Amino acid sequence: MKNKRNQITGLLIAVSVSLASVLSCQTLPTTGNHQATLNQSVLQLNTETAGSIRLHIDLPMAKSYPALAAYHGFSTQSIEEGRINRIKVTITSVSTDFKAEKIIPISQGGMTATIKVPLGRNYLLKVQGMDDLDEVPGALVKGVFTVESSEVTPDVDVNLLTTMIATIIEQVSAQDKVAAAAVDSEKLKALVLEGKSAANPALVNAAAFSAALVTGKGVVPSIVPVNPVLKPGNISGSISGLMPGDAAVVLCNDPVSSPVIVVAPPQTTSGALAPTTVSFRIDNIPAGSWTTRVIASGYQVQGDSIASTNELSAAKTVVVSSNTQASISFGVSKVTWSATPINASGNIGSSDQPDAEVDGSDNIHMVWRQDGFQEEKESGMIFYSRYNGKTWSTDNRNVSTQPSGFVSISGDDKFRGARNPAVAVGVDRSPHVLWSSNSDNKDFKGRRIVYSHFDGVNWSKPLIISVNSPTTEVEADFPDIAVNPINGQVYAVWSQLENSVKTVYLSQLQDGKWQAPIQLSNQNTQSYRPRINIGTNGIMHVVWEIEDTARVQYISWDGKQFLPIEEVPFTQDATGKLPRSLDARVDLLNRLHLVRRSESTIQYLYRSNNSWSRSEAVHEIGNITVPVLSNASVYLDNIGNVNVVWTSALSNGTPILRFRRRTNEGWERTPGSSAITVPSATATPSAFPSPTPEPTGTPAPTPAPVTQATPFQGFDDLPASENKIPTEKPLVLIDSRGKISVIWSNNATDPVNSEIYHSLKTGT
Repeated sequence: MKNKRNQITGLLIAVSVSLASVLSCQTLPTTGNHQATLNQSVLQLNTETAGSIRLHIDLPMAKSYPALAAYHGFSTQSIEEGRINRIKVTITSVSTDFKAEKIIPISQGGMTATIKVPLGRNYLLKVQGMDDLDEVPGALVKGVFTVESSEVTPDVDVNLLTTMIATIIEQVSAQDKVAAAAVDSEKLKALVLEGKSAANPALVNAAAFSAALVTGKGVVPSIVPVNPVLKPGNISGSISGLMPGDAAVVLCNDPVSSPVIVVAPPQTTSGALAPTTVSFRIDNIPAGSWTTRVIASGYQVQGDSIASTNELSAAKTVVVSSNTQASISFGVSKVTWSATPINASGNIGSSDQPDAEVDGSDNIHMVWRQDGFQEEKESGMIFYSRYNGKTWSTDNRNVSTQPSGFVSISGDDKFRGARNPAVAVGVDRSPHVLWSSNSDNKDFKGRRIVYSHFDGVNWSKPLIISVNSPTTEVEADFPDIAVNPINGQVYAVWSQLENSVKTVYLSQLQDGKWQAPIQLSNQNTQSYRPRINIGTNGIMHVVWEIEDTARVQYISWDGKQFLPIEEVPFTQDATGKLPRSLDARVDLLNRLHLVRRSESTIQYLYRSNNSWSRSEAVHEIGNITVPVLSNASVYLDNIGNVNVVWTSALSNGTPILRFRRRTNEGWERTPGSSAITVPSATATPSAFPSPTPEPTGTPAPTPAPVTQATPFQGFDDLPASENKIPTEKPLVLIDSRGKISVIWSNNATDPVNSEIYHSLKTGT
């Protein structure tokens, strides 16, 4: 449905050119081609008293897992770097007490910061990536610059090499400020390059170079000092408590190592499952104090600190010395669902049709339809709320005010008939919202797709982005929206009924304006309810349903053109008006995962390397077929587990929300269950699912006539969700730290006074 939130983007930060596309934060591509990128990330710093500098920022390079090195943009650091939404720029003088500091939000189209700097030599510049007001571990680079004239604007590079140059001069300044001011930074850079040879700049022995400069009163020596490079150390660790089939991600915020990304217990063929301990080792760690973090979806990790009762991932600080090994250990424990869901809407009236997305700081942005229980009378507004990890916001809720370009004949200031909202979140963590509306049937004929964006203070005036001619009668509905993680471009899809044909359209927000829609689906099909995803490589994936059939079609944009439409190979069933739905997500390897509900079945498959896996039955476990009473949604965690939620029923017929997960060993089962075939223990563990054989035929669900509510094996039944079920699909979301959320409306149970509920899997 949306882009993968936790991939580092090029709006501000330039990762390695060899691993990811790099954009300027001042200039965005002027075409729809995601490959139209620039070579530098530039921040203009105006120095009022002496001119300006152009700052080129390059944070520590993302580190690739060797087995996945061929995949674009996949890195150990992407999970943490994705949390950066602003930078803190600090400028200090090496010879005086001058200090200037400014926090600058990331924004599209460029950033200009004004910092007063007197004329002088060897100013130290520090750029720290920030998560709001918190420093992001490891996201720090330094540089050195000189301002000699207001007539000249120097270009200042800030990367790992300049970080070491600045560190050396900083150490000199601590001992002799006059010597620090006298250092020729360009000559020092040349000497460091000669001394480090092919070594990573972070391994340079700063103390050896600074000692030589202090001795020479700031004069750069002609000979490389003794011991110019330090030998790296390593971190040896263990994780206890993981179940076979599960996996954990290990992160270290140093700038050199290629740490273990995924660790997993050995697979087992026995029926009994027990927690195990797995080991990991991170090599090539430079000397220093570093933060190591473990993330395991569905577990709480014990570490130095847990920020709140809802925090699942913890970190530990470890000090590494040159050419030594440091030890560290983590314990994890399974978490359970909260006993009581949160009321996220809290309104009088009906709240339904929720859609939600997680931003880079793990906030949840949610939109829903409010008071839409009388569609025939055009009721319904679009509301918004944000979850900060503890509470849901209650301000700036009503998104659907009157659209720009229209003056309502009735004088009503509210959109009428608003429904089917969709939300996506930009790199700056601001929400973009779409919905379908028909005003009061006097301003225009039929329905239109409407867009609004939150700027941090207010919602923009809603703008119609589909056909906006008042005299043209169309029914535009079922919108979806996504943000390209590479260049920040916003894309919208929807289906539109015109002249008795339903067609899927696409539009792009470019330079603040929505482009003319283009048709994606064929003219001879009834295509509707599209879903759009954009991977970390910028490739766009769009799927949609063919009305009253089991067919699903797919199209992709490869950066240059749209490829031919494909038929998605779901197992076919009866045609006609049956309960059906489709949901889609991309994972960190840019593979598309689909979940298809068709009446009493839920099928899953995914697309990888231009081919489709076999369809799998999510609602089947062994010889048991569990009920399917609502549409289903899917979400991929950072390890690659597939998570699905839908409305099912207990064996006594009581409706309940049901959660199921697919790990490396297939669809999850409870300990002691042997209904699922398990791969060989000699197989190489993988954190990502692989195709399975075609499922057997699926009979219609028949709840057993028993009086006790006994959950089926292999599923989680959400507490307190009995008889609080949705008409549409429930939502499942997972943040970068492995916290699982399920969001739904109980409008099937109480359509007049329904609420939006939020359950968290955080209990131990």
